[in-house]
Amino acid sequence: MGAARRRFLKPGGNMIPGRLKVFVGAVNSESCHRQATAWGDDAVPEYLRWIRELGVHTRYAHSLAPENIVSDVATLDTIDLRQDHPSLFSWSAVLTVESTCELHGLAGWFDCELAEGVWMTNSPLSDERIRRPQAFLPLSATLFVTAGDHLRVRLMLRPSDNLLTWELRHEASGKLFKHSTWQGLHVSGEQLRRQLPAYVPTPNQGGNALVAVLQYVDGKRSVSDINALVDERHPNLFPSKAETRRFVSKVLSGYTQ
Repeated sequence: MGAARRRFLKPGGNMIPGRLKVFVGAVNSESCHRQATAWGDDAVPEYLRWIRELGVHTRYAHSLAPENIVSDVATLDTIDLRQDHPSLFSWSAVLTVESTCELHGLAGWFDCELAEGVWMTNSPLSDERIRRPQAFLPLSATLFVTAGDHLRVRLMLRPSDNLLTWELRHEASGKLFKHSTWQGLHVSGEQLRRQLPAYVPTPNQGGNALVAVLQYVDGKRSVSDINALVDERHPNLFPSKAETRRFVSKVLSGYTQ
């Protein structure tokens, strides 16, 4: 968003939205907990239960009710979208539990300033909230808490790749929960190997097909000329000439002007 603002916003122009306030609260919700831990249920074959570890490191969209928020609410930040901001946000808060219950995770939501003094929110505690879900961040296990307990919370967000981590420490028991959406990704060794700076990539079948079409785009050849060259020099590009023509048309509409 910062790059778009610097490139397209004229001096004196307004950003919509202009500011975001970010909030966090503790959550009691059996339905949220079930979704995050479903792959660990007895009904799931044992050889698939490892997927539960991905589930508890995933951010979920849920429409929570006021009774699901069982702590006070902490304001994590006010982000001015008209200004540059860091590549990594780090927030800490202490939440006080307001009711004795089972704790299942954290919830995050926002207030958004559309114009000077005009705000909208997706807060589950507001009667005027918009129809937009909150972010539910699960705990790997249910935590029993009592009213008055303190929860030390830390969140970190890197917007460029949507990476989010959250930690919760229950002061009364000393239990610590640490989660990250990175751990919720199923990344193979091969995928990681391809990210190494020394890795030498080669085009796959789709890449070769793309090159087969674009190499004939020179600002002089017509669509008919390009189709004829692809037919002549790459007769096995697709199983049929009709499919080849559809692919050529898609490439030309998406990668040329």
